Amino acid sequence: MGHDNYPFMVFGIIVASRPLYVLVHELGHAFAALAVGKRPTVMLGNHAPLLRLEFRRIGFWIHPLMFSGSCIFDKRGLTVAQIRRVVMAGPKATVLILLAYVFVWYALDASWLGWAFLGAAVVGFVLLLDEVGKAEEHPGTGDLNDRALIDLLNQVPADFVPFPETDSH
Repeated sequence: MGHDNYPFMVFGIIVASRPLYVLVHELGHAFAALAVGKRPTVMLGNHAPLLRLEFRRIGFWIHPLMFSGSCIFDKRGLTVAQIRRVVMAGPKATVLILLAYVFVWYALDASWLGWAFLGAAVVGFVLLLDEVGKAEEHPGTGDLNDRALIDLLNQVPADFVPFPETDSH
């Protein structure tokens, strides 16, 4: 394969890394939700899921176009501090995957594949800055991004329970 194809291959790896980035980000939220005793559902893609499955107490709703995602869980009975930890876990997981991309770039010693991973890290970093840099609603859904949720949660005492458990009696 000639060097003429390398730019296209680098671009392809950068685009293909986006679903992995989304998956890791949403799994960060999911593992944090499990840690506070909730069963999360990770939704990958912003269209109706073509596949639904459950793996180790995490539900997955998957559409092949996984360029966006969300993690839903029952917030009843959780304190603001617990909800904040779940929300912050996504961006923290994203930082870990971006560091892994940079490590792969370094380990591949400036090969074209290494540069592709560095490109994926740069694109991912820009997307992360966009996600945590400004509070906004996600287009089409009206859901708040992580930054908007953190801004709201920071206005409430950490021990407050915004969604109390309801009695079933």
